[in-house]
Amino acid sequence: MSNKKNLFHLVFRVGAGIVLSSATMLIVPRFISPSEMGQLALALSIHGFLMITCEGGFRLYAIKEDLEHHPLLIGNLLINQIAHIIVALVVVAMGYGICCLFSAITWIQSLPLAFFMLMLQPFYFRRQLATVGAERELNFKVIGKIELIENICFNATLLLSAWVSYGAWSFVLAHSMRCLVGFIQAQRFPIIWPKVAAHKWFSSAILAAYRYGFSLQTIQWTHSIRCMIMNSLIVYFTNPYSLGLFDRSLLIANAPLSLFQGVTDRFLFAYISKNYYSDPARCRQAISKAIRYIGWMDKAVYLGLLFVGLPLLMHFWGEKWQPVARLVPIVMLGSALFGSLSFPTTPLQTATAQTGFMFKMALLAMALTVTAGPILLHYFGIAGACWLGVLLWSFSFLAIAQTITIIGTFKWFRAWITSSVIAIALYFFIRQFVTIF
Repeated sequence: MSNKKNLFHLVFRVGAGIVLSSATMLIVPRFISPSEMGQLALALSIHGFLMITCEGGFRLYAIKEDLEHHPLLIGNLLINQIAHIIVALVVVAMGYGICCLFSAITWIQSLPLAFFMLMLQPFYFRRQLATVGAERELNFKVIGKIELIENICFNATLLLSAWVSYGAWSFVLAHSMRCLVGFIQAQRFPIIWPKVAAHKWFSSAILAAYRYGFSLQTIQWTHSIRCMIMNSLIVYFTNPYSLGLFDRSLLIANAPLSLFQGVTDRFLFAYISKNYYSDPARCRQAISKAIRYIGWMDKAVYLGLLFVGLPLLMHFWGEKWQPVARLVPIVMLGSALFGSLSFPTTPLQTATAQTGFMFKMALLAMALTVTAGPILLHYFGIAGACWLGVLLWSFSFLAIAQTITIIGTFKWFRAWITSSVIAIALYFFIRQFVTIF
């Protein structure tokens, strides 16, 4: 199947799932309060941090190294992931006991959510590792169908659970459904379980996977810890209600880029992993096209969302969510201006193992959050957290500079600056006639 057809299936099926999830996330606040959303945001940040540890970077390693012809190694990697999950469950249980001892009520409410989401994660890992061969070969027709079915089941369960007032636990039920549906679909891709002594699970190939995964984990851990620190600062300087507002503002403002990120990350990572060493010029051209297309498409979607979608959404969500309308334009400023530079360059850095640079970027983001976060929150409240996000997005220029050192000079500036100037001009022009803020 040609690259264009595979990209079409990725956009049509995987993209459809992302759009469906985004639409569901925009509907759910109608039935869930900001305080419950803040509680969920903490739980998801904990779950996300632990999932980085449990996943181990093994799926990306398997795609990058083409392990299709080493089926036994896939089983070994899955065994290691399950062991990671067991350790993570113990850590969460101990954390829950500590929080109960010190009466940290917000964390007490969040940890059980993370615990139950972790319990079923091995089922989803089974599906992820079983389909790495198809992803390596860019067979997104098969993968897209599987993930679309998972997304449909996840979102249907989430909407039904939220509607019957399960609150933050609606996400736990939906996550459980996705894991089980993914596991059932994965049965068409058999995995050979290791039948060797346990000490041989740590072969040279397994250790190579750990080395690659750990370098990525360190970067993801840093980002995840930064998010948890940001959430904690928001709760400390404001309250869980404000954290819920901030979380939904991020969802709305980043919704268009969720689709673009989902498509570019998956396609470019597999494409670059396969072609970088044999034909770097093709990779350079692919990144240029991605920046050009995303640079125009995302800004058109953002303007429509800002002036059409947001007023309708605020009316649908109700009075309790009205403060979000003031926060979304700030968050959107960063993602709309810099997202088209960040998302196409990240897959290249991951595929070429530029972990040193990526870790420095993560540390820089952490340092800015710790130093500027409290100041911005103290003087500007929850809006300060949004402005911090704009500053973090501006680091995309550093990613562009690093990309040039990897593959050489490529076209990006003209499309980016032209689309940005036109989008900003249209924003101020339309705002003269539409008042929603």
